[in-house]
Amino acid sequence: MDLVDYLRVLRHRWKIVAATLLIALVAAWVTTSVAAVSSGDTGSLFRATTVLLNTGTVESLGLNNLETAGQLVTIGDVPQRVRDKLETQESAQSLAAKIEATVDVTTGVVKISATSPFKDRAEDLADTFAVELIGFLIDRKATNIATQVASLSKQLEVLAAAIRAADARVARSIGSDQALAITERDAKIRQYGFVYEFYNRLSATAAEPGQLQVLQQGEGLPVARSGFTAPRSRSGRLMLGGILGLMAGAAVALVLERLDTRIRTREEAEESFALPVLAEIPSFGHGDPSYTIETVAHPSSAATHTFRLLRGGIIQEARLQSGWEENGEGRFSGTFLVTSSSPGDGKTTVVANLAPVFTEIGLSVMILSCDFRRPEIHKYYRVSNQRGLVDAIEAADGWRILEGMNFRTAVREVRLVPSGPVPQNPGELMSSDWMREVLREARRSADVVLVDTAPILAASDASNLLPHVDGVIVVSRAGKASTEVAQRTTEMLRRLGATTLGLVLNGVRSGSLMARGYYEYAGDRPASRFSRFMHRTRRGRTPTNGAAKAGDGQPAKPVRPGAQPEPGKK
Repeated sequence: MDLVDYLRVLRHRWKIVAATLLIALVAAWVTTSVAAVSSGDTGSLFRATTVLLNTGTVESLGLNNLETAGQLVTIGDVPQRVRDKLETQESAQSLAAKIEATVDVTTGVVKISATSPFKDRAEDLADTFAVELIGFLIDRKATNIATQVASLSKQLEVLAAAIRAADARVARSIGSDQALAITERDAKIRQYGFVYEFYNRLSATAAEPGQLQVLQQGEGLPVARSGFTAPRSRSGRLMLGGILGLMAGAAVALVLERLDTRIRTREEAEESFALPVLAEIPSFGHGDPSYTIETVAHPSSAATHTFRLLRGGIIQEARLQSGWEENGEGRFSGTFLVTSSSPGDGKTTVVANLAPVFTEIGLSVMILSCDFRRPEIHKYYRVSNQRGLVDAIEAADGWRILEGMNFRTAVREVRLVPSGPVPQNPGELMSSDWMREVLREARRSADVVLVDTAPILAASDASNLLPHVDGVIVVSRAGKASTEVAQRTTEMLRRLGATTLGLVLNGVRSGSLMARGYYEYAGDRPASRFSRFMHRTRRGRTPTNGAAKAGDGQPAKPVRPGAQPEPGKK
């Protein structure tokens, strides 16, 4: 995909991009409102570092190594003590997440750093964590010493009782027994002395001040943020949300475009159908929902120009593929079947608008309404469908089948054979010998015969006529048929041996480069919403084309192909 293709995708799916952008802007607004920025918060970060120095031995701290002191800063009881000291609602884990402790074993220095958007807050956190670490170590040391002192006190009591018992044995003993009792008593006395000395040392240690002291209190200094930081102001967040929303919307649009297999462009149509695109018909109608023949009502519109291109494409392809021959007067002639993949592609609209442009070059046209299931072509030309082709075939007696069934229309040199009532067996009628005779008779009556049939994938009726026409024209509506449907259509036509001239891509958006170029070149512009509204309000008193209004019961006045409408009429 090149840049033009990407722009086309974004234009086609602009609603998704707009919705994603709106969601992103709302999210940016809500997050800014929920986390409102206070007046003291400028968006900067401050870091304060409190320095501690161990002036004694590690054992004096009651620890095995100094690294343990650094670990105790952010785990255990120290963060909870800080939370209680600051009387904050913030959790101990959240406070600990703002702290970083480093230890230098060689110098005995412990650094506690705190980070916060507020200078005072960073300083308070660093100093409080340092003080509470010292307090925790002191309390922990005192608890350990008290436990050991209590244990030594019990040992001294036991040894004192043993010494008294040994003295009593010495007094009772004589000779060698007395000497042994003296030896045991002296051992107890020496053991008592060792325990008593350790007892006194521990008692003295408990009275000593802590060896870990604050060397330098924390001072908040600004810190440059690394990497990307979301803006904290509302305008900044809205701008960021808009950029991210546009990027996300474009990404979603491109993903959906990749997943969407519907055919919208000429390139996609030619690749999927494996057929040349004879013309791209833009959407038209000018806001009028009635059955209007665009090529008669608006001879200078972009759609009319594309139907003229379609006419030229059909003639050119017929020359190349069908080996067509000129009629006796040296004019172009041929019978062409118009079908589509499925209902709603606009094949009948194409037939109705294609017939008048053939008359512009002096050719006579006959339209055969062979869509027996859902006939509509008669509505465009305001011809009654009470009797038609079905009646003619069923009543055929070997004479001219179409005698009295080919009706003149309001468009000069265009005649129409309506389908008539819906038969019970459309396929049998289409495959009958009388239907082939109808085609031969139509060829003798007009230069160009256009056969409007049912969609090829919806009904098999058209398959019976394929070998008896000079060419098949496939109509597909842009944005409707999928790649799979297109491939099935082409494969079916190939298996049935059809001479397929090409594809008509119908309903191309009028904003495309192709259609816009036609409008600008022709000096015509797509009708605005206001003009379409005014057109609808005037519809009751001005006819929309040269055809007679339905139900007026009067024959229509012929309209010369390419002629301008009378003043005051459209």
